[in-house]
Amino acid sequence: MARFRWCKNSIQACKGLLLEMSLVPLYANQHLWLDVLERLHSLNFELVNLQPVFIDDQTGHTLQFDGLFIKKPNE
Repeated sequence: MARFRWCKNSIQACKGLLLEMSLVPLYANQHLWLDVLERLHSLNFELVNLQPVFIDDQTGHTLQFDGLFIKKPNE
């Protein structure tokens, strides 16, 4: 999650984020979707939509998807 560390202030200024996330590791040192979900949840973002973007042709399994996150209003 090093990318989140250096851009935390920028992310917190955002109202929404669209991120490509992976269900399975596709390259070295990759964080999977659940790691990203937990990190963004800790920054007060909520996942509101998913769209498949990479599907294995042989198995039909979704490997990557785009996730739309919206910042929750301050309570």
